[in-house]
Amino acid sequence: MSEKDDMKNEILEILCDHKDSFISGEEISHALGVTRTTIWKYVKFLRSEGFEIESISNKGYRLIRISDRLEPVLIAQELHTRCLGRNIYYFSTITSTNSKARELMVNDPAHGTLVIAEEQTQGKGRLGRNWISPFGTGIWMSLIIKPDMEPSDSPKMTMLGAVAVVKAIEAETHVKVQIKWPNDIILNQKKLCGILTEMQADMDRIYWIIMGIGINVNQHPDRFPDEISKIATSLYAHTGVEISRARLVSRICNIFEELYDDFFHTQDFDLFLKEYKSLSITLGSQVKVTSLDQSMEGRAENFDEDGSLLVRTEDGILHRIISGDVSVRGVNGYV
Repeated sequence: MSEKDDMKNEILEILCDHKDSFISGEEISHALGVTRTTIWKYVKFLRSEGFEIESISNKGYRLIRISDRLEPVLIAQELHTRCLGRNIYYFSTITSTNSKARELMVNDPAHGTLVIAEEQTQGKGRLGRNWISPFGTGIWMSLIIKPDMEPSDSPKMTMLGAVAVVKAIEAETHVKVQIKWPNDIILNQKKLCGILTEMQADMDRIYWIIMGIGINVNQHPDRFPDEISKIATSLYAHTGVEISRARLVSRICNIFEELYDDFFHTQDFDLFLKEYKSLSITLGSQVKVTSLDQSMEGRAENFDEDGSLLVRTEDGILHRIISGDVSVRGVNGYV
């Protein structure tokens, strides 16, 4: 973030810490080592971003209403993690959070580093598909994780991430959602969220995984472009209620770290896989599996111990579908 963003977040943090009372401009300026005029300018800027801040002579400033922004200080308020989300790179507009995360790897950022933006101009899904990421309506984030595991086990991280997102959404909104293997979260037969996992590894070692997560949160149903309006949805479209995006990000980080720590502590993926299966919309369904050079239809029977999808075709052959190699679509629609 820029020095301007750092100062804005420091002032916002002070206002959040005193949200039930006034704090004078003199106190804030003394704490931050800047002039009261500087404080006034930043308060004015925060107001322009939707924060309602009351000011009274001889009393100071009081935060009345928090804007639905993804400011690091707002995410930190509900964060209970040791690592995930503790180091945040926040952007108003960015090409892609995954692309920025890859750029950051030159400086070897800490495990759990979060890259997040209000808007992506070149957001990507799997197989290079575009991901529409309008300003201030969704969650466009990438987590940098450094798991001690073999590259062949990396699909398990995508599955962990998917379960974390589902549990966070249900905890925050009480909305039941499901997972379409390998990386989509489904609501009412439409796509709510996509997860794009990228990795750098040697034959026997993962250096890092970047997990990009895009969630349609507060988009109005009539704002989706025509080309995706029949297959995409948002939490607002389902509930009619605007959701705190910052709080949902915090929940995702909290739950993901809990699942991550439990998995590496117990080394019991079977227990976790059972939970993943209970959330799957894919298992037991007739599916169409497509890749760059082939297409097949069959019944999704199970998941292998490494997270691969097992599909049985009409000829009785059981096919093992590896995460990242295929796209699974419903025979009669998106799901």
